[in-house]
Amino acid sequence: MFGYLRLYKDTLTLQQRKIYRDYYCSSCLALKQNYGRVARFLLSYDIGYVALILFPRTMKLEPCGNCGKHIANPRSCFQQEYWKKIAMYEMLLVRMKLIDNVYDSHHKFLSHCLEGVFCLMFRKVNREAQPFLPYFTEYLRQEHLFQDYAEAERSYLLFMRKLLWGIFDGPEENLLLVLMLARWVYLIDAIDDYGEDLKNGSFNLFQLNMPLYSSKAKFVSEESERLYFIYQKIYIDILNVYHRCTFNKQQTLILNNLIFESIPKITKSIMNGEKLIHEKILKD
Repeated sequence: MFGYLRLYKDTLTLQQRKIYRDYYCSSCLALKQNYGRVARFLLSYDIGYVALILFPRTMKLEPCGNCGKHIANPRSCFQQEYWKKIAMYEMLLVRMKLIDNVYDSHHKFLSHCLEGVFCLMFRKVNREAQPFLPYFTEYLRQEHLFQDYAEAERSYLLFMRKLLWGIFDGPEENLLLVLMLARWVYLIDAIDDYGEDLKNGSFNLFQLNMPLYSSKAKFVSEESERLYFIYQKIYIDILNVYHRCTFNKQQTLILNNLIFESIPKITKSIMNGEKLIHEKILKD
């Protein structure tokens, strides 16, 4: 569910990558200032793009090299309302992922333990999650009852819409772009996890009213036409929403890289059975 939104570094200079770095690192510092140092370990690549897409035009983005050491007052900077919301959004996604693991995993004791540790360490998140938990738990309760992937996707997007619009006040089109990117991640994550879910006996969305294949490779091979059809519909929706959004020159550079280069290449890699490699943003 995390880590699929990332730069395609081959076509960006080091200086251009630093544009994304400042949103990504600002999100990290926001987690630290609002939830403590440990929360920084829960940072995902995806939140850097959310921070970029929803960034208010009236705000100044601080250069965050060397973990923000040159920022005069990081507490004041990253406890601003916008960065509080970015940190909250990331922590709520982690909270929902832990709940999802409890529902899906065969190792329920371990999943319950991890969720319990998180709840003890981040009690503030438990309070913040209360308005959204009923929507997410309802989605999980119905998960095995959906007729097909499309019905499951609609229910998931309903929850994500409640979450995004419940936290942020950003422009409608920008929120829709985040939602459409979440829709793509939802698809890619289900394809990517098919083999592991099969091995662990966990639920996968593509088990809904579909044959059960012996491996991810077999699944992708047999269902490639259907999977690419779903992907193309999502990708067209991403493009349509993106073209209605307004960004500055630097933001556009990074989003063009994501939408026109990274997303198609990551989709192809996942469909070919490749695993994404964790890379440092500024490493050549």
